[in-house]
Amino acid sequence: MSSQIRMHTNPDLGADRKRDPNEVINGFAYSYLRLCRGQGKEFASKLTPAPGDWILGESIPDDMRMAGNPAGDLSEGEVVVPNLTRLVHLLRQEAHAVVIDCYPEDFACMCFNEQSFSLANIVSRNPEEAAFRALLFIISEKAAQEATGH
Repeated sequence: MSSQIRMHTNPDLGADRKRDPNEVINGFAYSYLRLCRGQGKEFASKLTPAPGDWILGESIPDDMRMAGNPAGDLSEGEVVVPNLTRLVHLLRQEAHAVVIDCYPEDFACMCFNEQSFSLANIVSRNPEEAAFRALLFIISEKAAQEATGH
């Protein structure tokens, strides 16, 4: 698989066509936007948008807009697309140490608690996706432990 990233230049492309997961749309890889609309939708729909955040509706890229100042609220079905800075901030609320590492074809996000115990070690094709997957993993593990009383 090529690590080359293409810039999105035609907003009229049909949603049905198989997209390159590395295609960049408004600064984010298509695979990351799919994660925000898919597995991460419940979490991303609860984030409060800040001015400058990208907000994603039902369709990529047609329903994507930037939050203004003031940012306002999310409409039904919309999610915030967290940038890497925001993701690291959210991870630091869940983990003592966060490391994002770059490899030739992908990125890793490793998170540790105060005793240097690994909380997450996720590899993905872009740093935002790796960080968001790590955050979702840590949150789901924490919820599972709370549900079992640990």
